[in-house]
Amino acid sequence: MVSFELVDPNGAELPAFSAGSHIDVTIPGGFSAPILLCNSTSERNRYVIGVWNDGNSRGGPRRCMDSACGRHLASRLARNRFRVSPQYETGHFAGKGIGVTPILSIADYLKSQNIPFELHYVFAMMSPGSFLE
Repeated sequence: MVSFELVDPNGAELPAFSAGSHIDVTIPGGFSAPILLCNSTSERNRYVIGVWNDGNSRGGPRRCMDSACGRHLASRLARNRFRVSPQYETGHFAGKGIGVTPILSIADYLKSQNIPFELHYVFAMMSPGSFLE
């Protein structure tokens, strides 16, 4: 598992995103991969993504890891399929390995709103525990 910080090459603020969002990153060669954002929505200077080189994937994470460092990558605006309801009074989450990625952003949002939550994070031999901390 590797984390990347994506920043604007000119230092400009990045478009706002909501907790649980992902971006479609276009990797050199024209391959596009949806990658979940895991940093705080209050950070406008960067997007943080976590990528796991899973041998069973279709190749997006591997291509991202092989080609991302120090390069310019194109991305679409953030989209959200894990939108947090404004009616949340408490949260209960379970994530395994890299699957915890959207929950990190959501947990940060809930914390900023003083909404209590529990997070159960599971990882095993074949599952990365990189977000354990």
